[in-house]
Amino acid sequence: MKKVLFITLIVLFSYSCIQPKNDFRKSKDAYFGLTPPRLIPEVFAPGIVSDTTWAEHCQIAISPNGDEIYWSVYTSEYPKIDGTGNTEQLYHSKLENGVWTKPKISDFTSDNKYGGNGGPVFSLDGKKLFFYQRKPRDKYMYYVEKKNGQWSSEPISIGEPYNTKTGNTATNWTPVFTKKGYAYKYHQQKRVILKYKYDEAQFSQPDTMRVHEDFRLSFNVYVAPDESYYIFSGYNYKGFGDLDLCICFKDSNGNWGYPIIMRDDVNTKSRERFPVVSPDGKYLFFMRHTETQDIFWQSTKMLDKYKKESIETMKNPPVFNAIILKSDELDKYLGVYSCPELTRKINISKQDNILKAQIADRTPFTIECYDKNKFKYDWRMLKIEFIPDENKMLLQAGSSIYEMIKQ
Repeated sequence: MKKVLFITLIVLFSYSCIQPKNDFRKSKDAYFGLTPPRLIPEVFAPGIVSDTTWAEHCQIAISPNGDEIYWSVYTSEYPKIDGTGNTEQLYHSKLENGVWTKPKISDFTSDNKYGGNGGPVFSLDGKKLFFYQRKPRDKYMYYVEKKNGQWSSEPISIGEPYNTKTGNTATNWTPVFTKKGYAYKYHQQKRVILKYKYDEAQFSQPDTMRVHEDFRLSFNVYVAPDESYYIFSGYNYKGFGDLDLCICFKDSNGNWGYPIIMRDDVNTKSRERFPVVSPDGKYLFFMRHTETQDIFWQSTKMLDKYKKESIETMKNPPVFNAIILKSDELDKYLGVYSCPELTRKINISKQDNILKAQIADRTPFTIECYDKNKFKYDWRMLKIEFIPDENKMLLQAGSSIYEMIKQ
């Protein structure tokens, strides 16, 4: 009898060991206990993360098991020492005794409160948290380690070759990690993606991964853990605003498809950037330039439909052919334009049948016609629409649109 009881206990113990642990990310308390979004983006955690007292910046970071969340904001609580503006600070909240803690600034950044701290991201195992620090203007990457449930108090520099300086400026963005042992990073000066081999906070010399030439990459990129797709904020003249979220998938041969400007209410006339997908793969998070720059979230169920579109479009990618106008057709656009909001005037001139724009005393640049009265200049992300009958020009620079009058 005792032998039977002993065997029964062993079986029960073994069975309990192989049972999957309850996934907190599926519980009612996950994501601050919020009702998950569907296909329409919603502001994430109003009054907690997306608060009107500050302006969120960079991507949000959610721990692998979902019980700890970090984000960065520009806050007046810690202005710059010279008084020229607010600093970026790293806030966090975590689940303790079944309750999410009140958001507060991270202890391990206390020595740099008047510099700047932001861009958080967890390692895939959750044992490291990476973020950047501005000291004073240079931006370098650091990390802290979790031991016995607590983060280390002193940030550790990633060092070279990840941290680099181009000329007199160091602008290093946060890495994103994949299951294959790689880390990806946006290189601001070259506007490319760098791919590092990564192991235990050690980074190799990087390879370069370029976004399709039809798009201009800006800010952080998100790469799926299995490296099957990536999402970036970029510019294309067909976009909704100055920066839109775009997605690109790999085909069965490992080749990247054509970037697709995301629809599904993701992109607007405002600026969208800093995409990241939650560790459980269920939600897309991104920052939208509302009045106070809010973090939005949305179900990732809409992503799959972009896969076929991305791969099929790459087989026959669109080719931009500027609309060539006759020289006399350009005359109605010529002149000097100005508006009260801009201190610099724009001079529109022509060279044969090519339209040129010049801002102040800078070198003139060619603008290309892509529709009736509509022109673009990709490098500076400018879109210009003329209204000849009213001697007006609408200039979209970034997320701002200016109505300029011909003098």
